[in-house]
Order: sequence, then structure tokens, then C-alpha cells
Amino acid sequence: MYGDAKTADNPKDSGTLSGGVMKNPQAMESRFNAARAQLAKHPSVDPARIGAVGYCFGGAVVLNMARAGADLAGVVGYHDSLGLNTPAPAPGTVKAKVLVLNGADDPFVKKEQYVAFKSDLDAAKADYKVIEYPGAVHAFTNPEATALGQKFNLPLRYDAKVNEEAKAEASKFFAQVFKK
Repeated sequence: MYGDAKTADNPKDSGTLSGGVMKNPQAMESRFNAARAQLAKHPSVDPARIGAVGYCFGGAVVLNMARAGADLAGVVGYHDSLGLNTPAPAPGTVKAKVLVLNGADDPFVKKEQYVAFKSDLDAAKADYKVIEYPGAVHAFTNPEATALGQKFNLPLRYDAKVNEEAKAEASKFFAQVFKK
């Protein structure tokens, strides 16, 4: 998603690269749609039944793409910033079912962001669910998060219990989205 095969191994570079993408929704949408189109061509994929999952920046991307009306059956965002980088969707724009799985104590996501996100999706008549896990902070699904948080002095912490609960919730969500 950063473009030009760029990667980041530290928060400063990651923030710079992801911030560049978030400031350019057209580039984000173009890159996402190119990846989706490539996936849809794969012989094992039913192009009418594609979902997307993202973590942190990736979660914001998949939520933004759902808000923009991407051709997706469902999206799940884990510990993400709620994808508020695209205009508020018009009623009927959001085709994908949406699931947000965030830590209730994640300092990177403010309560006002939840209010704006829910207001936008309610107005768009979108099918969505937001789950906030009490006590969980950012990166709760990453077993390396606690060490990385200490290394970079960031509020990151792995939570095995919440990780399992969130994975189970996402599995249940996609089972419903893709049931025949």
C-alpha cells in the first residue's frame, strides 16, 4: 500500500509512509483496487465473494475502501483508526458488511472518531458492528507488540485472550458473510 515496494520497520517510517497514503485517498483506492483485481483473477477465488482484513494502517485502508463502495462482501479492521480518510458515504454506498475489532483502551483511537464513524455508517445505512475490548490497547493481536512497545516507547501490548476472542468474532462474521 505504501507504493514502489516500500516497507517500514519502525514507527517513524511507518507513520510517514502510511500518512502519505492516507493523505491521498485516490492512490489508496487505486492500489487497493489493483490488488483486489489481481486476487479476483486467481483460479481459486470467486470474484463475487471477496472480503478484506486489515490491521492498524491496513484496517484503516479496508474500512476506507468499504466507505468508498469497494466491491467487497465484508471487511474486518483490527486495531485501526476507523478509516475516516474518505468522504462520508452516501446512503447505499457501503456494499460490504463491516466489522471493527479495537481495544477499548487504545489511545490512538479517540472517542470522537467512533462517534464520527458510527454517524457516517448509520447515515449510509451500512451493515456494521464495532467491538471494543476492555483493557486492550493497540496491536493486541501481535505477539511481538509488547516488546515493540517497550522498544519504541509506544502503548502497544499483545493480549492473547482478546486476540482469540477477536479472531473468533471475525471467523463468525465471515462465516455469515460468505454463507451460501
